[in-house]
Amino acid sequence: MRLSLPLRPATWLALALGLLAGVLLSPLTRSPAVLAAGGDRSGESILNSAPIDVNYHQGLKIQISTDAIYFLDWKAGKLLASVPSPRKTGTTTKILGPIVERDLIADFGIEPGRSPQFMMTTAQLGNYDNTGARLFVLETISRQMAVYAIQPQTTSAGSAPKFELLEKINFAGQSAAPAR
Repeated sequence: MRLSLPLRPATWLALALGLLAGVLLSPLTRSPAVLAAGGDRSGESILNSAPIDVNYHQGLKIQISTDAIYFLDWKAGKLLASVPSPRKTGTTTKILGPIVERDLIADFGIEPGRSPQFMMTTAQLGNYDNTGARLFVLETISRQMAVYAIQPQTTSAGSAPKFELLEKINFAGQSAAPAR
């Protein structure tokens, strides 16, 4: 036996109004922002990027991130970084900002004559830190890890990012804690 209930005109009207309201109101809701960081490796060099700051744009009603670009040449022991920022000068637009450098040989205390091997990645610390992504560099032979931060900075002399070593640990000879 099949039961069917006839739909009254008021029911059809309510369904049509609900559908219309959904279509009209859907542009007011936004999908969550997608955050992405990218990286690539070629031989003894690594290129990586990550957001270091996020600001809300009132006119567009969206969040806009400021990214940093990192370049690691592990054979030379150099870590370079820049904060791209489009700026117009005359009829041309420049994107790359000043490049700052860290000497990884000095930061990690690598003895002369040793051949270090570096790896790097970025990570966002979420609610633990009100800043952008941090750069993590691992030296695989000495088993040391360092955390770096870069911040755009404007001074009277111009614009140059501040690139600092926040923390370094040595975990050679340490046992990892068991996973829980």
